[in-house]
Amino acid sequence: MINIAIIDSDVDVNHPKLAHHEFKGVSISLENGEIKINNDISDEVGHGTAIAGIIFNSNLNVNIYMIKIFVTAELTVEPEVLLAALKYVYENVDCQFILMSLGATVLDDIEPLKQICDRITQKGTVIISAFDNLGCLSYPACLKNVIGVDSVDYIKNNDEYEVIEGDGVIDLRAKGGIQRVCWVNPKYRLVTGTSFAAAHALTHIVREYEEGARGKDEILKHLRTNAKRIVTLSNKRMFCDNEMFLNSIKNIAVYPYNKEIQTMVRYSELMPYKITHICDEPLHGCVGNDVDKELCVWNIIKMHIHLMTLIHIKKL
Repeated sequence: MINIAIIDSDVDVNHPKLAHHEFKGVSISLENGEIKINNDISDEVGHGTAIAGIIFNSNLNVNIYMIKIFVTAELTVEPEVLLAALKYVYENVDCQFILMSLGATVLDDIEPLKQICDRITQKGTVIISAFDNLGCLSYPACLKNVIGVDSVDYIKNNDEYEVIEGDGVIDLRAKGGIQRVCWVNPKYRLVTGTSFAAAHALTHIVREYEEGARGKDEILKHLRTNAKRIVTLSNKRMFCDNEMFLNSIKNIAVYPYNKEIQTMVRYSELMPYKITHICDEPLHGCVGNDVDKELCVWNIIKMHIHLMTLIHIKKL
């Protein structure tokens, strides 16, 4: 039996699609500057339930150990909690894989995260982590010993993926486009994002592990055989160094309304530009929600982004 540790928002053990599976796990939080650990693995958010549902929907013979670090829909967490979660797995959980459908784009000090990830991989555990939805470099996905997963629009099926070579950052791309997943309230939801691509990628990785592949490099080599496409990218990444251009940006429109955009909206007063419009896909279920809870619908407009009609949200 293959054991997988999932660091997320935990799981709804009573969900119709998951109730016949057994889950173990802990909740890790930061209270008054101290790390607290308890046995609560209830999912108030839905994100972890979605990840677990994707994995079990693939008919893998696995055990899942949940590590709860997210308790709000913003899916934000203190770096100390993330480090504590990885340390807990390293010291207490016998697993072949750690799945982290999350990533940090800004860290004051990356070295502690790198060190614990190195210790975990030296132990023989493979770490899979999702990249930021907006294309930013995120950690731990871009670390050398971690399998970093991105999404790509043209992959529509759960069993498809592509291998990225030469980039030195992204390793796999899988299905992150709109898909129906298990959730908490409601019980099912349409979602998009690299989080879910990482879960799909894990299912492919586990199958290669079952065939005898061990470690990141060997697993990626085996994955080439059944990849939908193998992409070779240059490691010379392009960055905008035109400071005058960046300083000229005053207003922006954002799309889609995912967890990264939620964080931008929440801290919009700290940004050097103004968010004038928030757009989302109509099937995401955000229509009619109050802005204090999620977002407020102002008008319906048609924009040719990904050939879909978007929802034009009330100006902030």
